[in-house]
Amino acid sequence: MVRTVTIAIVSALFVVSGCVSGTSGSPELQADKVAQIKKGETTRAQIETMFGPADHVMMLADGRRSMMYMAIQHHGDMSGTIARSAIPFAALFPTTDTHTVRRQSLQIYLTADNVVQDYEFSDSTSERKTTASAFGAHSEESKVSSTPPADLSK
Repeated sequence: MVRTVTIAIVSALFVVSGCVSGTSGSPELQADKVAQIKKGETTRAQIETMFGPADHVMMLADGRRSMMYMAIQHHGDMSGTIARSAIPFAALFPTTDTHTVRRQSLQIYLTADNVVQDYEFSDSTSERKTTASAFGAHSEESKVSSTPPADLSK
């Protein structure tokens, strides 16, 4: 009997852990690498050495190029939702789910000679917490923190 209860508790803990994470686009764009970009000096080859191939490259009408790097990391803790659906009577108690998303973008403008003319970098994180219970209580809390689009070479 003790063994059955132990197995049930351990199984429930695995189910309740409910974390989901992922990344899309480029890997994390590190601010210290962005700070190394120098207008009029850094070349496209150096940019690609620092960040890898761009997610998007566009040729502009005047012969310049625009390179775009985007990184999105997300993490979701769905343990509250999983607990409410998998564990008897768990829905009677308030549970909280958390979802965090970090978005980064780096847009670089290159001259026709493939030298950095200008760039913009932004980094923001948003977090949403949702609490719910079987008695109809529901609350949602959101917050966003960001570094404004920045030209770090100034």
